[in-house]
Amino acid sequence: MTYVSRTGPYVPNLGNFDTFAELLATHPATLYNPGTTAYAADQGIVVSNGSVWEDVGEGGSTALTATTYAAARLISGVSTGDRLQVLGRTSQSDGGQGLFTWVAGGSTTINDGSQLTAPGGIWQRTPDQLYTPQIFGAVGDGVTDDTAALQRAIAGLANGQALTCLPNSTYAIGAVGIHFTSLSNLDVNFNGAHFVSLATSTQDDNVGGKVAILFTSCVNCKIHGGNFDGQTFKGGFLALTGCTDCEVYSNYSTNVGNTSPYQFGSNNSTRTRWHDNVASTPQAGGAGVRGFWLGNSNVGFIDTDTICGPNNKAISNTATGFVFEAAGAQVFGNYALNNAGSGFISSTATGSQSVDHNFVGNTAIGSAFHGYQTDVVNSVPVLRVTLSGNRFEGNVNSAVYLNLAQQFTVTGNIFVGNNTSNTAAATVLLSNSSAISICDNVFRLLNTENAVNLSAAGAVVSDISVCGNDISNATAASGVGVAAVVSGGASNIQRLIIANNTIFSIGTGIDIRALTAGDVINDVAVMGNTVFGVTSFFVRFTGATANQITNARTIGNSGGTNGLSLTNTTPIENFGNTWNVPLTAPTISSGFGTSPSVTQNNGYRSFSVNVGTGGVATSGVIGLPAAAHGWSCAVADVTNPTANSTVQTGSSTTTVTVTNYVRTTGVAGAWPASDILQVSCWPN
Repeated sequence: MTYVSRTGPYVPNLGNFDTFAELLATHPATLYNPGTTAYAADQGIVVSNGSVWEDVGEGGSTALTATTYAAARLISGVSTGDRLQVLGRTSQSDGGQGLFTWVAGGSTTINDGSQLTAPGGIWQRTPDQLYTPQIFGAVGDGVTDDTAALQRAIAGLANGQALTCLPNSTYAIGAVGIHFTSLSNLDVNFNGAHFVSLATSTQDDNVGGKVAILFTSCVNCKIHGGNFDGQTFKGGFLALTGCTDCEVYSNYSTNVGNTSPYQFGSNNSTRTRWHDNVASTPQAGGAGVRGFWLGNSNVGFIDTDTICGPNNKAISNTATGFVFEAAGAQVFGNYALNNAGSGFISSTATGSQSVDHNFVGNTAIGSAFHGYQTDVVNSVPVLRVTLSGNRFEGNVNSAVYLNLAQQFTVTGNIFVGNNTSNTAAATVLLSNSSAISICDNVFRLLNTENAVNLSAAGAVVSDISVCGNDISNATAASGVGVAAVVSGGASNIQRLIIANNTIFSIGTGIDIRALTAGDVINDVAVMGNTVFGVTSFFVRFTGATANQITNARTIGNSGGTNGLSLTNTTPIENFGNTWNVPLTAPTISSGFGTSPSVTQNNGYRSFSVNVGTGGVATSGVIGLPAAAHGWSCAVADVTNPTANSTVQTGSSTTTVTVTNYVRTTGVAGAWPASDILQVSCWPN
């Protein structure tokens, strides 16, 4: 028989017809995919090849019919390959109908759905038919308990086989749930079917949670296309335990309860991939339900090399959207929206340690806690995490909270209007953490929010870089760009670099404070930052007592007009900053021509000198504000640039000397009357 391609419905069996002519007239073979069978009393079993109805042909010489599985179990074939058309499992066309062939001397432990025991052998369902829960007795009406039928279908699966649910079915699952165990290379195609619960789950996921559908010790399986409505079910939808190389995708879960802490879960599994799943809106009263909980470190069952993304969505869960307890996790392109906990968590505990997580291109919006946080038990830190290219917006508390975090990189993220509780919290908050880089992010602050806050209350924060960030307040010139605060006594911040940030429209640019006697901040470098539009100070150092803030440096910062505030602090280096020298107008001290003057001044940064009229002086001295290390100035004769070259030839802490040279001779010469010199100076 030659099959041709045919789109259209796949119907396993059309049932019985009195004559072959009646079948042809009412059900043309062109309407049915290859493999669809029918029975005509005057011809026997026929099958569509996509174009015509054909006799089954090849195989045994005997074609038989049985009304039900029970009837089929009483019929023996004559020789291997004989055909048996079964009209239904317990009644005609109830989903169990299909074509079987005889295996003489065969045996089976299944004796249902796909293999039926009969005297002298077994009837084997032909492999061209879908392997569905219905052939094992599932009804799929959303009311009848299909748990046992689904479990019979699972028990009949062989490695490498596909289980395909019927898309218009709603399978009802009882309290015991369904369980796939020690299977490999499966394709579990829920195929858009729906699942509902009939009772609170009693099926344990190996770490204390309850779940409707559980996969244990499965390898290289695909699990996709399911829709789950918990109804009265107090448990999760789907979980993996001890699985390897499995892929879970395009599933939807909602309305689960709180005897399971998640809708989708995994523990002790390796190289699982999750994408295009949705965990949404647990049932009312279902507190503590996370969208995805992948790994469990409390009992040492973390996952390994997890891949989560893209396009998983955790929406309006009653706890955190995504929890990762894993040795290796790639988390990218996911969405955590309006969850009652945090959007994303890296968690660790005494049992095992979470390490090497990469969060790239995710979105956390409207979380009731944080957009991302570390969550640790018994002071076991989370190690080596990168947050890159994520968007955090409208989260109630800090967008990123790092507690007991080590070797973290936070780069290229966008933070918009977090801390909606309107407290003076931070967009990125650090506590008891070390080796953290927070660079090249964009912060758009809200109300009194701080951008980056290093908080050491009875703890140590060390080796922190805050660099290259773009920080501004979108609603008011308040809050702080970068804050480092110790309090409570015996608190400690060590080795902090704040460099090359742009901070504008804010209260205080950079705020370094030791609030309680005994607190220490040591080795702080504030370098190359640009701060403007502040309502308080550019940079403020405040110690409760002397010598709490040590080895502070402020070098090469610009833009601020309110300058530097120092309380009980003396920087060991403080130069090249715009606040070091007031922007007062330069003056003419001596030299030049008759009645020279400073015009068009913008302080010492940019001003013009009119050399005056007459005179033979070849140099002049310009008075400037006091600069600890003198001055460097650039000078140009803009009136006669081709004839004259005017350069700096001397400097003191309060003056700079300039000399004019004739370009053609290289000899010092007087300026022509009323030449204009353009001058720009910078304190050394």
